[in-house]
Amino acid sequence: MNVNLSSFVQRHSDGTLDLQGTLEALSPKVVELVEQEDMATLDISKAVHAVFDTFKGSRLNTAAVTSFAMQHLTVTPETAGDVTSKIQDYIKQNSGERGESLFSTKRGRGGGVARWEDVPETE
Repeated sequence: MNVNLSSFVQRHSDGTLDLQGTLEALSPKVVELVEQEDMATLDISKAVHAVFDTFKGSRLNTAAVTSFAMQHLTVTPETAGDVTSKIQDYIKQNSGERGESLFSTKRGRGGGVARWEDVPETE
């Protein structure tokens, strides 16, 4: 969502910038944007977990996880690139060691992304 900041600018009667008034006018919009981002992240999280629910125990490459997750989201040609990036960022931000993150990522043969809860303790 694009926001035209100039539409929120408040001025004093002498034409100078009213910083406090501007911040108060902008604050609800910022809260709305944060809430939308949180909902988008939650939707992406649900979509990625749905992929691993379908392919339980599998290790998939990031492109496959992204493609399958997009099928669970409302994606248009205009938003596809942005949604792809957000899904990949979600996977990266939540990948790491067992017990500290949601996903395991490995490179090379036998690599890909797996959900830690589906990975046997021996790995």
